[in-house]
Amino acid sequence: MDEVRKRIAEQLPDDCKDMVDQLEERIQPQSIIKTLLQHAKIQIDQAAKSAGHKPKQHTLESAR
Repeated sequence: MDEVRKRIAEQLPDDCKDMVDQLEERIQPQSIIKTLLQHAKIQIDQAAKSAGHKPKQHTLESAR
């Protein structure tokens, strides 16, 4: 598994290389429900992060 992590990390941008540490070997695949719940949690986390950011829109009047 260490060799697989190393090969994957070589293909990723520098900022993402530490993500391979989260990979783990599984004998059985996740159920579809667990997979959907995991994706929903990721989307909720991303929405929470982006809710704190104000959109960077400029009007023509403010650009003058």
